[in-house]
Amino acid sequence: MHRYLASTPSPLPPHITTTNLVCFDFMFQLFGRCLVSGQDDKALANWMVVLVAAQELIMRTTYIPKHNALRKLLGEPPMKPVERQQFLSVLAIDSVSSMGSEISAICVAAAFKIIFYQHRVRWDFGYAASTQPNASAEIQAATFALLLEAICDVTVIFVQARQGVPMLDVLSGAGSKEYLVYLAQIQWLASVVVLTAFVVRPTLWSCETPDLCDCNFASNSEVLTEYCCGHEGFGG
Repeated sequence: MHRYLASTPSPLPPHITTTNLVCFDFMFQLFGRCLVSGQDDKALANWMVVLVAAQELIMRTTYIPKHNALRKLLGEPPMKPVERQQFLSVLAIDSVSSMGSEISAICVAAAFKIIFYQHRVRWDFGYAASTQPNASAEIQAATFALLLEAICDVTVIFVQARQGVPMLDVLSGAGSKEYLVYLAQIQWLASVVVLTAFVVRPTLWSCETPDLCDCNFASNSEVLTEYCCGHEGFGG
């Protein structure tokens, strides 16, 4: 839906019409990567990483053939040159932002898991109460995910180049540096928004008392139970 709306004729340049698409990409991907990094079963987490990479590769390399087949099935006429150029420009921006978003999400999710352990009373990334995440294991898991992402991205670049997607124009064309800075700003903002999804207190109205330890959900959390019982070692 985001791709379709962004590729409709518009007087605005594609990097403006794709803003919603780019923001959704990174927020969705970072949220998913944080959930994966919070898994207790690391073997399951690794299989999930493989599944995500395979799904991403299939979806991105088959999007144009599926789009063309759907238009033919619906009896729509071939795209006009201007429409096709707009469509391919949007797809190029989507691919570049998706690659950057996945790489950033992998790194940010691993950093969140390691850094926020000292603040586990405020943020929950699947922490145990008194078992600190193994930073080396988290970095290895992130490296594995980055390796799969690199294989996926290189394959997609070659396939989509043969399909006519002008991805290099986004990476090295006029205004490319400014646009990459723009993507980085969106990713930073999305990181802050996603971080609020992992606060320990799920909603402002989920507890009638200002004391966290008197909230009903506190007794269901191993971290909060130990915190409320006065155990030391908890950050602010």
